Amino acid sequence: MDLLKIRFSGHAPNTLFDDLLVLAKIFIYFVLIILFFQGAYMAHGGDNGDARRSRPQTPEEYRIKAAFLFNFIKFIDWPPEVLIDKNQPFSVCVLGENPFGDFISDLEAQSTHGKKLRIEFLQSYERPNDIRQFHILFISASMEEQTAAILNDLDGYPALTVGDHATFALNGGIINFLIHNKKVRFEINLAAAKRTRLKISSKLLRLAQNIFEN
Repeated sequence: MDLLKIRFSGHAPNTLFDDLLVLAKIFIYFVLIILFFQGAYMAHGGDNGDARRSRPQTPEEYRIKAAFLFNFIKFIDWPPEVLIDKNQPFSVCVLGENPFGDFISDLEAQSTHGKKLRIEFLQSYERPNDIRQFHILFISASMEEQTAAILNDLDGYPALTVGDHATFALNGGIINFLIHNKKVRFEINLAAAKRTRLKISSKLLRLAQNIFEN
């Protein structure tokens, strides 16, 4: 099974029932991804403690997170003007140390919103213009001390910010990965998403471990 693509057989939806059926299939698919990866992660000895405490991180954990990162795109709407240029790729940036290894580069074989995916890497942060060009910005834990300043410098720019360190969502990041009962989960700062004019599907919100609305 290709864990990064959703494929449906049959004709294109042209009735309300068909539309609802497709949405239901997408939701079920996303849940199956969670269950599949959680089982794989637990089989590899994932963390059994507090989601926010310091812990070793494994390659298997970041394979899961890379797949989540791609699938988040399916449940988020960017402002129309951000996607209007069909020749511009859908860009994902890893800022700081790359914890994904080759798993994140594998996403470049995918496409979304009618665009090819492009993965870029920035080892350090110097000025806002360096990051105000990406659709998704993953801020590595190695940048934790600069995270608050980076998020402030984005200043409403419509990028999905994703991280995996304890205070990320509390500091204004939109999605933060965490480990809970050996499972890769995530929390969402809905207020931060609204400030960037990103619309997050209610289906994704229902899967979040925590939601921050203020």
